[in-house]
Amino acid sequence: MRKTVFYAGKNFSCTLDIEIKDKNSFKSLSIVGTYFTGKKLLKSENNLLGFGQIHNEVQEIIPARLYEIWKRWHLNDMRAGTFVQEEILRQAKASGVKLNDYDEACNYLQRFDALVDEGYTYGSGWLKEELPQEVIDYVCCL
Repeated sequence: MRKTVFYAGKNFSCTLDIEIKDKNSFKSLSIVGTYFTGKKLLKSENNLLGFGQIHNEVQEIIPARLYEIWKRWHLNDMRAGTFVQEEILRQAKASGVKLNDYDEACNYLQRFDALVDEGYTYGSGWLKEELPQEVIDYVCCL
């Protein structure tokens, strides 16, 4: 499933390219955005403000549920940590802890004796996290 959705705000608008890929019966979510001045992205005019992982920049004009899904589930097949490790880091960020790079994340996990979880060292590979059916249903209905 692949789609592009458009959201218009008072001062800017955005398009989101949303894709759920089926990779050997595993579903992977990708969301990439473009935001711009006006109601239409005009390549002849210099109205592009940014693109990529812009969920924070467009948060005020996209549905709150979509914002949360984007932050939580984007590239769910490329997790640096186990569920436990990722949850520790999610909670830290939610409480205002600044974790700007890999080393900071590792140091933070070490404080909780979680740098290695069940034999897996954070960041030593890409892990997959199953996309919940409710997320698939929501994205498909946009």
